[in-house]
Amino acid sequence: MQRAIGGTPDVLEVGPLFAAVKALTDRSRRPLRDAAYHLWRARNKLAHLRALTAGEQRDLVTAFAGLSRHPSPGAAPPDPG
Repeated sequence: MQRAIGGTPDVLEVGPLFAAVKALTDRSRRPLRDAAYHLWRARNKLAHLRALTAGEQRDLVTAFAGLSRHPSPGAAPPDPG
């Protein structure tokens, strides 16, 4: 994916990541798309030195927490640890 969106292995820009994830129309990947959207919005606000509201912080955390509850199709099962 890094090569497809023009990144290098150690750098992943949030904008191209969001564009790639947004292109996913499969309903089962909606949580991934939502998480990428919230990450993109947070990064843009913080880049312009604007604080995230409590609601934006909650939405970002909730979106990423939801990814562990809704794995992508074909994803490996979580490591029991």
